[in-house]
Amino acid sequence: MSEVSTSTWVYYYSRDLAGNNEIVNVRRLTNDILPPAAIDDLKALSVSKQSVNLTWTVPAETTVYDLRYSLNPINEANFASAMPVPNPPAPRVAGDSQDFEVTGLDSAMTYYFAVKSGDAALNWSDLSNVVSDTTLDEISEDPDLNPGDVVINELMWMGTSWRAADEYLELRNMTDRSIDLSGWSVGGVTIPSGKSIPAHGYFLITNFDKDGSGINVDPDLVDSDLELDDVDLQVELYNGIEIIDTADNGEGLPAAGEQETYRSMERDATPGNGYDANVWHTCLDDSALMHSYWDSGRNDCGTPGRENLSQAPVAVGSMLKLFYYDHRTGFLAVNLQGFNQLKYTLIYDSNTGQQAISGQVEIGGQEQWEITDLLLGSCSTDSCVYHEGVTQINLTVELIGPVNRTLTALLTI
Repeated sequence: MSEVSTSTWVYYYSRDLAGNNEIVNVRRLTNDILPPAAIDDLKALSVSKQSVNLTWTVPAETTVYDLRYSLNPINEANFASAMPVPNPPAPRVAGDSQDFEVTGLDSAMTYYFAVKSGDAALNWSDLSNVVSDTTLDEISEDPDLNPGDVVINELMWMGTSWRAADEYLELRNMTDRSIDLSGWSVGGVTIPSGKSIPAHGYFLITNFDKDGSGINVDPDLVDSDLELDDVDLQVELYNGIEIIDTADNGEGLPAAGEQETYRSMERDATPGNGYDANVWHTCLDDSALMHSYWDSGRNDCGTPGRENLSQAPVAVGSMLKLFYYDHRTGFLAVNLQGFNQLKYTLIYDSNTGQQAISGQVEIGGQEQWEITDLLLGSCSTDSCVYHEGVTQINLTVELIGPVNRTLTALLTI
């Protein structure tokens, strides 16, 4: 058979020794020559002395990245000679935000970054937009301090049932030594001289003192400049030299917390990368100890200045795999522990207009769930009518549990 072009119809049949032919079979063979779209929103969001954190949106059909950096501006002509980043991340679901920390850099140097995305056939996209950032200076008042030694541990970004401005932010010391916080900044607040956080302890910053707040805890610092956004939340902890920690990614609703019932956004016991939504959970504790941190009669949920009591209610990294075959589609969802119900909606355009398929299933905390044989068309007892001209399928899955989660996937046919 000659080389397959972009799309070739193949007709074939088999013949036995008696000369009998089977029914003619028809298949369409395709040669994937179209690369993923170029990434156009590459950003450098935070830096330290030896690293830069990059973010971008995952293009459809991406299975691999070629991420590179250089001390000189990067273009299509010199991309191949730029330094490749070892072990780039595995692509997330198309349309999701991807983040990656490039480490091993020199301090006080300006670096340029660019990326190409490839598909399963190793068709490579055009060059992304090029970004640059300068790593921080090596000089530091505390040479033993490293990013992640102090983390943003809890955010009451929605305020309390007392009033919307009654916000608080809590820091957590991950080390076995006291750390001086003088001159540090976080959430619009600059911490004054003489303030420190004890070993494995907490530091609470509030807008109001205990008497003027809904909490029943004395804060370590009261500052009316504290400001936590309800949308596009991102908070950086800065020691005057470098960013020590980041909370949330600044896109859409906060990673956790509930505004209607005043439940705080809590960091998991193992903090991970605070930029990643998967290391945050909503306060769900209902113990007497938790309620002792609040004024009598209040049902707010949070642990200001204390250890987070709630456990993360959902598995980390729930993911979708959407597939298509012979006028049918389906999907596989994994890491579903902690969810009770799955609702799905598939939307696609065809020659006869936009079509939709929806449904829901009880999953009862199963680790994974697969739905197959969703027909793009309709069938009677003796024949099927398929929707033709389908080029893309959009899937939205809503996972229902103690904390809900929405996942999306896009498949280009």
